[in-house]
Amino acid sequence: MRGPGRYTDIEAAERPDWIAIGNGVLAAGAGFGGHGAPFRSVVERASPAARYEVATRIDQAPRDRSRVVPRRVRS
Repeated sequence: MRGPGRYTDIEAAERPDWIAIGNGVLAAGAGFGGHGAPFRSVVERASPAARYEVATRIDQAPRDRSRVVPRRVRS
C-alpha cells in the first residue's frame, strides 16, 4: 500500500495501456477490502475515466465487486 492516491500516482508515473481494477474502485473510490484510499479526491477518481475506456469485464460479480480492464484511449 502506497497510501492515499496510489492508483493516481501509479497511473501518472507509468501511463499503462491497460489496467485491471475493481469496478468499485473506479465507481466509488473504494479501497481494497474497504481499506486505503486509491484516490485523494473525486477529481482524481474521475481522471482515469477521462483517459481510459472499459475494454472488458473479467467477471459478473455484483457491480461494485466486478473486475474491469480499462484500455487507454488514444487521441
